[in-house]
Formats: sequence, C-alpha cells, structure tokens
Amino acid sequence: MKKKILFLLPTLDAGGAENYALRVINHYKEEFDFSVLSVKLRKGDLHDDFAKAGAKIFYRSIGYLDIKKAKAFYDFLKSEGFDTICTFNGNFGGLPIAIAKKAGIKNRMAFYRRSTNAFGNNFFKKKYNDFANFLIRKNATGILSNSRAAFENFHKKYHKTDPRYKVIPNGSDAAKFDIALSRKDAAKKLGINENAYVIGHVGRFDPAKNHNTIFKVAAKVIAENPEVFFLFCGKDTDSDNFKARLAENGISNNGITLGLRNDLEVVYRAMNVFYFPSVTEGQPNALIEAMLSGLPVITADIASISEALPENHQHMVFNPLEIRSVADLLIGFSTQRINENEFKCKDWAKVKFDLDKNLTLFKDLL
Repeated sequence: MKKKILFLLPTLDAGGAENYALRVINHYKEEFDFSVLSVKLRKGDLHDDFAKAGAKIFYRSIGYLDIKKAKAFYDFLKSEGFDTICTFNGNFGGLPIAIAKKAGIKNRMAFYRRSTNAFGNNFFKKKYNDFANFLIRKNATGILSNSRAAFENFHKKYHKTDPRYKVIPNGSDAAKFDIALSRKDAAKKLGINENAYVIGHVGRFDPAKNHNTIFKVAAKVIAENPEVFFLFCGKDTDSDNFKARLAENGISNNGITLGLRNDLEVVYRAMNVFYFPSVTEGQPNALIEAMLSGLPVITADIASISEALPENHQHMVFNPLEIRSVADLLIGFSTQRINENEFKCKDWAKVKFDLDKNLTLFKDLL
C-alpha cells in the first residue's frame, strides 16, 4: 500500500513552495498517495495542475487562534490517516505540526521556503514567531529548508547540532530550459521586437521581489539607451496596477508585461540578461532557471541568494536597493562593453540543482 502524504501549503497559487510541491508530486505520483491542503480557501492558479497530477485537494482554514478550527483539523487528520505531513508554511507550520503529533501522524516535517518572516517583525509578531518555531522544534520529526539562511534566521541556536535539520536544495529540469530556439525567434513568439535588447525578471508583483528598484534602474537605463526593454513575467505583472507603476516611472513604452506564463523556457530565451534584486528569498527558482537557460545574471547580495551562486560570485551581486551601479552595468551589457560570459553559471547550476538528485533527498524523508 502506498504511503499517504499530506502537503500543507499557504495557497495553491503559483509560488516557490507550491511549484516545488507540484514538482515532487509529478515526480513520485506512482510511489505515493499525495494530498494537498491550502489554508487559503480561494481556488488557486495551480489547482488544475495538482488535480492533473493526481493529488487529492483540500481547502481548509486551520485557524491559528481558533480552537474549533484546530479541533476540526485534528479530526480531519485522524479521519484521513496520513503517514506523513509536511508543512510548507514556514513558522506557520508550528501549530499544524503540533496537532499532527496529537493525531498520531508519525512523520512530521516542517519545510521552510523563505529565509525571513512573511508577516513583519514587531514585538507581538516576533513573540508569535518564537512560539511557532518552538512548536516546530518540539513536535517535528524533520526540519527542512532550501537554504542555510532560513535556519540561521529561525533556529540559529539549534540547527548546527540537531540532526533533524537538513538543507535540501531546489531541483530543476535543466533539459526543459535547453531549447532549440534562437533568442530572436523566442522574442517573436512573445510579440517582442527581435532586435530589442531585453533585460528580464520573473517573479510575482510583490514587495519581496523589489519591483520598485527595478523600475528605478530601468528608468536610468532606458534614458541612456532607449533600445533596451525590460520584460516582466509573473503573477499580476500584467495588472492595471503594475502598468500604472510603469507609467509613473516613465518606462511604459519600454516595458513588456507578460503576467503568469507556463512557457517560461521561451520567456527566458527571449532575454539577454536576467536581473533579480529580491530583498528576501528562500532559494529562488527563477534565478536557477535563468542560470540553466544560459543567461548572465545580476542579483541581490543577500544570504539565501549567495547560497544559490558559485563561490566566486561577488561581481554578480549588489545591494538589492542599489540603482546607479546596477544601471551602469546593465548599460554596459546592452552596449557589449561587458563580458557576459563572466556572469553565466549554466554548467555549475546543472550540477548544483540536478532535479533527480535533489528531489531524492526529499523523497527519502517521506
């Protein structure tokens, strides 16, 4: 009989945790009986993808301060008889993990997909955060992350000596991004002028992705080289609000807004450079995919991103809020004054983020 696995997710929208869970399910659907539970009750962008992969789907609010909802979650776990629960909710996994222990689930894992808090850090939130992480340490049989930075932030005093803590890098299918399509042909498929120089970013419209800085950098680059275009791909990057922000920064005519796409291999191929200045990340799939696509990358100098780059990467990273020097570098790329090969990591990324190798590390814990 197949083991019954429950993945507890913040939403079923397209995001790092959700895409990772979907990748695992597709990879091992013949070996395990997977269920996913979204604590956000709205049907997510990836609902149909999870259903197609054969996962049983639940939408249920757990109620972190609601005794009735906590009891209902306990009853749900007892009735379903899961062998393993894995939360992808970071420190919000504390209460579900504790309830799962009470419900008799033997294998209880908390997987951190962010390296910092998702909800601010005032006094009361910090106290809740500390309590939730205490619940994880007390009740989890495995504590996982895709970066050491998350453990340093959430469990600094514990992760180096407790064998339950394991870093599992993301895995990505390198072959998917090694396509027989020229940059010009990819641009045509997306309706982009084939002669445009394209600086790209992939990520949802969210403060963590730092679009405000991208807009300011874009304004400086375009002012000096009007033939440069900035491509934005990700949830809500085609929204009216996003387009209004482009207009406010005077870059509407040189902004390409694609929204959420399922042909990312074509999107990356249409770019000349990938620019990724996030202020917080776990281990960003978009950056990994850009490297696997053979793009030169410019990114943020934060701990979790540095872990996703080769050792000698200092020339590739900048303060996430830096504008002038990043703009100068991108202008240098667009005028071919910079050796872009020094910013490419394709071969290294293929080894570091090998899909089968890294997913096996997770599978062995299920």
